[in-house]
Amino acid sequence: MHKLKKLYVLTDNNAQNFQGWNDVGFHGSNQIPTPNIDALAYNGIILNRHYVLPSSTPSRTAFFTGKYPMRMGMQGEDIQGGEPRGLPLSVRILPEHLRGLGYTTKLIGKWHLGYHTPQHTPLHRGFDSFLGFYNSHVSYYDYKYSYQNMSGYDMHRGDAPAYGLTDKYVTDLFTDEAVRIIQGHDPSRPLYLQISHLAVHAPLENPQDYDHYDKRFMHIREQNRRKYARMVSKLDDSVGRIVHTLGNRGMLRNSVVLFLTDNGAAPIGKFRNFGSNYPLRGMKYTLYEGGVRGVAVLWSPKLRKAARVCDDLVHISDWLPTLYAAAAGDLTDLGEIDGVNQWRMLNDGYPIVRDKLLLNIDEISKTEGAIYKQYKLLRGSMEGGHYDGYYRDYERNYLPTYFNDSKKTAQEELPPYTETILKSAVSQSITYHLGGPVTQPSTMIQLRREAMVHCRSNSTLYRDNFFTCNVTECLFDIENDPCETKNIVEQYPRVARELDQFLEQYGRNVTIQVKPPVDWLADPRRTNNTWEPWIPSGDSFYPYNAAAKLAGLAYYLHIGVVLVAVGWNDVSFHGADEIPTPNIDALAYNGVILNRHYVLPVCTPSRTAFLTGQYPIRTGMQGYPLQGAEPRGIPLNYTLLPEYLRRLGYTTHLVGKWHVGYHTRNFGPTRRGFDTFLGYYTGYIQYYNHTLLESEQLGYDLHRIVGDNNTVEYRYDYMTDLVTDEAESIISSHNTNKPMYLQLAHLAPHSSDAEDIMEVRDWKETNATLGYIKDLNRRKYASVVSTLDKSVGRVVDALKKKDILKNTIIIFMADNGAQTEGVYKNYGSNYPLRGLKFSLFEGGVRGAACIYSPLIGQSSRVSTQLFHITDWLPTLYSAAGGISSDLKQLDGIDQWSAIKKVKTDERRSILVNIQEGENSEAAIMGRYKLTRDKSDYQKHYSYYSGNDASYPKYNVTNVLASPAATAIASVSTNVLTAAKIKQLRKEATIVCENLTNSSSCMNRTCLFNIYKDPCEITDLSSEYPKVVKRLSVFIDSYKSVLMKKPNTPVDPAGFPCHFNNTWMPWLPDDYQSISEMHFTTSGVTSWQHNDFNSTSS
Repeated sequence: MHKLKKLYVLTDNNAQNFQGWNDVGFHGSNQIPTPNIDALAYNGIILNRHYVLPSSTPSRTAFFTGKYPMRMGMQGEDIQGGEPRGLPLSVRILPEHLRGLGYTTKLIGKWHLGYHTPQHTPLHRGFDSFLGFYNSHVSYYDYKYSYQNMSGYDMHRGDAPAYGLTDKYVTDLFTDEAVRIIQGHDPSRPLYLQISHLAVHAPLENPQDYDHYDKRFMHIREQNRRKYARMVSKLDDSVGRIVHTLGNRGMLRNSVVLFLTDNGAAPIGKFRNFGSNYPLRGMKYTLYEGGVRGVAVLWSPKLRKAARVCDDLVHISDWLPTLYAAAAGDLTDLGEIDGVNQWRMLNDGYPIVRDKLLLNIDEISKTEGAIYKQYKLLRGSMEGGHYDGYYRDYERNYLPTYFNDSKKTAQEELPPYTETILKSAVSQSITYHLGGPVTQPSTMIQLRREAMVHCRSNSTLYRDNFFTCNVTECLFDIENDPCETKNIVEQYPRVARELDQFLEQYGRNVTIQVKPPVDWLADPRRTNNTWEPWIPSGDSFYPYNAAAKLAGLAYYLHIGVVLVAVGWNDVSFHGADEIPTPNIDALAYNGVILNRHYVLPVCTPSRTAFLTGQYPIRTGMQGYPLQGAEPRGIPLNYTLLPEYLRRLGYTTHLVGKWHVGYHTRNFGPTRRGFDTFLGYYTGYIQYYNHTLLESEQLGYDLHRIVGDNNTVEYRYDYMTDLVTDEAESIISSHNTNKPMYLQLAHLAPHSSDAEDIMEVRDWKETNATLGYIKDLNRRKYASVVSTLDKSVGRVVDALKKKDILKNTIIIFMADNGAQTEGVYKNYGSNYPLRGLKFSLFEGGVRGAACIYSPLIGQSSRVSTQLFHITDWLPTLYSAAGGISSDLKQLDGIDQWSAIKKVKTDERRSILVNIQEGENSEAAIMGRYKLTRDKSDYQKHYSYYSGNDASYPKYNVTNVLASPAATAIASVSTNVLTAAKIKQLRKEATIVCENLTNSSSCMNRTCLFNIYKDPCEITDLSSEYPKVVKRLSVFIDSYKSVLMKKPNTPVDPAGFPCHFNNTWMPWLPDDYQSISEMHFTTSGVTSWQHNDFNSTSS
């Protein structure tokens, strides 16, 4: 046979749900007009027993390879976004074979056969060009695909993202591309063009030109079904436009046009699209006829016997040999395949070449089915055997052409059915370009009757009363019972036995499915929010060792290491040589150092801001930290960070300090979003004894809570080691198929109430390594920080061992400045910043912070962008794949893009705090900071400068050799050098002069330019009164939403003497505090979000 100039394959379900059996007019339905598709059918061949697989990926596998998918392990679930799996590269597919015959090959639309490596994408699998999407579906206008916590753009031209196309309805986009290809094609060359439309996959989206009063659809009463009908109509228009273009280009005479679906519709259930398989039983994902008996039409002027209904068995795997034969290929080129060449049968009407076929064998879902002649056998757990109701009996007589003349409806003005077919673009093109008449109306009506599936007259009976095949196998006579209403396995045991043997024969050759977990390195946020191949070409290991190599992958692991009162100068990446912190420094240098990260001046307010994303003044949690037995906490109507993350599928763990309320169990960690908790309720405990002495009450405070099961954990390990051990245990036992949020809230380096307020773990080691620090109290503090640094190294190493470091975000931050002297003193240092913990000067609120993640595009840098502790909730939620609209109004700003891509000016103002009882308040706008601070030690500059000639010089080698750096190097493509470390350290170091000449701000307002004067030495309030006024207005605007801190004195009923000398929740769950009654009776004062971020400085 001569080589045809064009093979045109239109696969109109390129996702898993498509037009159902009943959603084309030539099958007898008048509900949705499809005149162009019907015109192809009546002038070609209606394939009434064309079988596909029950979902997209398996069907496409069969179509492209000519083999049953079970031979390649592709028989089960569809490929999901981020799944490192695809059609094996060793198998040649249809476009590769056709290209060997000289064909130009083009793919438009859906791929869905794998894209984890570049070799698995269309241009590397035989197609010369590609415009479409890799995944199962996209949205119709912005071309986005979402799976689990990942979402991104998925439209590609060739190997590159096709940005800038989001203004066009995707059906029109693909049709325009097909028209462009045909118009630009050299007709002397053969062409294979495959259009795999998105339509009509969910989600349902109307074309923008949709007329809600379109008379063609007014009879459809169900709104979603009507929307679906409009989408089908747009698809039908596409068929007409393409055939018309073929005619205009002079290519129609030598064309073969194949229209088919790759599975049944989904009238209910997963990916519901409101399609209809009526009157067939079942739907997509099932082996009933509604799931696997697909709409199919073949048209070509070369067909010698056309205008007919073919009831011979055809399987989707047959198209490879059939089209290859039509293109004059030698079938021996194809090797051993399951598909059979049907070209002669289709062309001449004989002989019958297939009397049996395998529907599928899925060893995971334990379902299988086969057909022999008129008999069909199903085995396994067959669910979803429903009969859909979108084509009701009453609508049969409520549609165009067949109305009772006495009934006046909106559709009476529509032309008769056959007239719409004759006027279609397909019919007109056939008549004009081929010079012959199309199939006549009487023949159309006859063909339509032949193509209709007839079942029992009482359709309501079998639709509502049917048996399932869950327990026994089912045998159906689908010639006489195509709707599978009667199981005849007992009447025909010999037929059932033969089909059993047929299934068992294939069952011995099943390739077991490899279902590797989703690889979160595929996250579109790593590649400009676009779905792209993520495994390099040389690493195309699937399917041989993929499961082993990818088994440990998980999603982002967020670790917030919250350091109580660690000073600015107590991490060595800020320039001090006194206390080496090589592991913390390794995180900083490999990530982003946040050099303008602001917190609250004390613990409870900072943690409130971190967990809620809101300034503490909104919750009454500003001011002095919570005390033991104080009946106060973050109001229960606030959703906390772990609660948001848990909604995204995260497991959530808190180890260490809570300190935001525990007077009732409802305020405890596991009722505020954490799955597990090992730690203490109060502000601090002793490092070994784990007790707190407060209000003259001594009590034990170490608890393990899982769900509502609270046990007191009587252990006496050094607290830093205990927290680290628990973190390692959580990481090592984590199920990597779920994302995890782990918050480590260390006690270190907070002071305790022991005789030694800074409790050292190992005095011998301390003196050996830190003996150069002459101040004994400072040496103890340094030892506690050094032990904490080792903890960071251990945790990072645990992540590496679990093979999840590559998908991790690690945050290290202080929640307030150090307290060098005074109450709760720990001998930390904020040098050279002014002020201590409890103050609103930089030393109290500018916290040490860094973030590390392999997901950060531009790392190893120092950021001077404003960042507030409230920003972490929206930032982490965004990084975890959450949608910002899910969050309530927040003060925090999503800074994930700024962190990843060095964007600036995400935030230009911060309310530092308002402490109404002390008349202390501060705010930042641009480069200026206004402070009214009444705290003690407001002129304090630490005397621990961190640098002295007697101290060892900073050791870069120790940083590079630290456990954290070693672990990071194993997953990093960037090489951190000694020179880079020195550069970053220099950039992160704050240098000030004349600290003794600072302005007094006692009982007065001070204004500082903290860009030029980060140590707040020179007051500029008199020079810039307008700036003072602007910042004062900014602060005052928040006073209207300020909730005063409730007056809740310590409740003696909560003292540990009542609970076996343990600090415990003591009030009933339904207890309402003063603050909660305020929220209940009046609600939160109306939200006032003043956009001062646009104000220039």
